[in-house]
Amino acid sequence: MAADRNEAEKNPFFKIDDLRSIQLSIQGKNSTSRMPFDEGVLRLTEVFEDGIWIEAPIRSCSIGHSLVLDIQARKASKKSAEKLESKIHVLGVIAEVDTDAAGAKKGVQHVKVRFKEFSIKDWKALLKFLSEKQFNLNLLMKRTRK
Repeated sequence: MAADRNEAEKNPFFKIDDLRSIQLSIQGKNSTSRMPFDEGVLRLTEVFEDGIWIEAPIRSCSIGHSLVLDIQARKASKKSAEKLESKIHVLGVIAEVDTDAAGAKKGVQHVKVRFKEFSIKDWKALLKFLSEKQFNLNLLMKRTRK
């Protein structure tokens, strides 16, 4: 029994650090309207191969507008409050804008940003980081349902 416990401590089912939230920070500006977006104003809602969906303040973006964004992913660390995992600087164009009733009540619109200029290496690193976190959480959920 003690041997099983020692083995479990060496190879844990999951690490508590894997459950700590990832903090995504997006800041930048709408180059077309010159509207700045401070950290916390934009919220990432979906990621796709060459862009993202974000929540932005209502009437802050229109189709065809250019955005310059800095995206950073951080996670909690025992050694410091936040550990930078990945960051990317992108120039994108707004491909779609969707303002549904629920979003309008919250004062936000959903914006699809298609990246035009970005580091593929940095983007792949961010996608890898996010997908690994998602995989770990999915695995934990699957095991806890048993």
